[in-house]
Amino acid sequence: MDALLSCLLLLVILTASLFLVSRAKKHNTGSGSSKLPPGTTGWPLVGESMKFVMLGPEKYISERMKDCSPDVFRTSLLGETMAVFCGPAGNKFLFSNDNKLVTSWLPLSIKKALVFPDFVDNSVKDIAALTRNSMHEIP
Repeated sequence: MDALLSCLLLLVILTASLFLVSRAKKHNTGSGSSKLPPGTTGWPLVGESMKFVMLGPEKYISERMKDCSPDVFRTSLLGETMAVFCGPAGNKFLFSNDNKLVTSWLPLSIKKALVFPDFVDNSVKDIAALTRNSMHEIP
């Protein structure tokens, strides 16, 4: 009798979680007055990190570009919600704003794992600035 009750409880929990995930997916990908890019953020805390690791960066991004938008999509990786810019329009936006609208950063989970987080954070910003400057030199 206890096994039947625990199986029933597990079935109810799985059904409820699937319902909530499908409802959240419809809500996140729906268009409307929201100014957020299309896409989903996956499960709380985990996000879509597992899918990113299993597929690899190239395949993950190409699948999201097909599913959401070829220019920009929203996702959650390493516990951080982020927008991913793709294609020529996204690159132009990123490299032409001179740190006015977008800045380089590392997720908090990565910073906690580092020995010298301030040094690495400053290095990331310097590398991003050098990349932007070199992009301006190309005609």
